[in-house]
Amino acid sequence: MKHYFAALSAIALISFAPFALAASSTDLSVTGAITPSACTPSMTNGGLIDHGKISKKDLNTTTFTPIGTHTLQLMISCEAPSTFALRSIDNRPNTSTNRDWYGFGKTEAGENLGFVIPMMKSAMADGQPAQSIISWDDGKTWGRHHHLRPNILIAVASPSDHSTPMRAKDASFEVDITSHIARTDSLTLNDEVSLDGSVTFEMTYF
Repeated sequence: MKHYFAALSAIALISFAPFALAASSTDLSVTGAITPSACTPSMTNGGLIDHGKISKKDLNTTTFTPIGTHTLQLMISCEAPSTFALRSIDNRPNTSTNRDWYGFGKTEAGENLGFVIPMMKSAMADGQPAQSIISWDDGKTWGRHHHLRPNILIAVASPSDHSTPMRAKDASFEVDITSHIARTDSLTLNDEVSLDGSVTFEMTYF
């Protein structure tokens, strides 16, 4: 109702004050920040997991099939101590059979192939034990969580404080990545189908 009333008021003002002048300028705001050092993320094995060829007969018909877990190291190297986080971006959005996880691409018939679950196992910061923390609200608040979901932030923190990202020059996370294929009675598998999961980890600074 407030929006409707405001619109009517604006019309009335124009009707009764035809000679009122409109604003003759508008503003453009350009913001940002320059960080004193840059950080570079990387993953062991080039971030590549290859499940090879999987036979249709080895997949479950009426429930999803886990096809393997691989452990990779996610590493961050900075030019100087920095407070940073990584945002995980699902490069195959809307292709997961579970909305909480990362997509695996689609069949030629447009069917979602499955999903990928990354789970954080341990973390190190500058050679010392640390913990992984995540934020659902772009860094306003932080908390413990072992599962990594699309579009959240992950950071390294002191083992005694899960509410604040810590400064570090080098950090690493051990990540278990488990892949799942959708139930085959929901898939068209007459020809060979490629699994196509892809996640980007993007640096952000605080």
